[in-house]
Amino acid sequence: MNSHEMAKLLYESYPHGDLLNLDPETSLKDMDTLLEDAKRSGDTLFLFLVRETHDLKEENGSYTEASFENLIYKAIDELHEVLDAMRFGRKPNA
Repeated sequence: MNSHEMAKLLYESYPHGDLLNLDPETSLKDMDTLLEDAKRSGDTLFLFLVRETHDLKEENGSYTEASFENLIYKAIDELHEVLDAMRFGRKPNA
């Protein structure tokens, strides 16, 4: 999918994306624009997702849903490690 399609998918997939301080008409032009606007959105989780997704761009400039899905699952796994470390008082992967 192209950069505009990825920006739109990410925005539409985000819970309560309509409450973000973004203008979909301009912010979803492409991933570069979405990244800049996400920095001002005030939502750090959304910004994290946009930053990480932005870096998934293939050499031909496209994005894939599979790489986006892998990103999400990797982030979830890492968050579970942090949560476990907090619960049990140890460093992740220790």
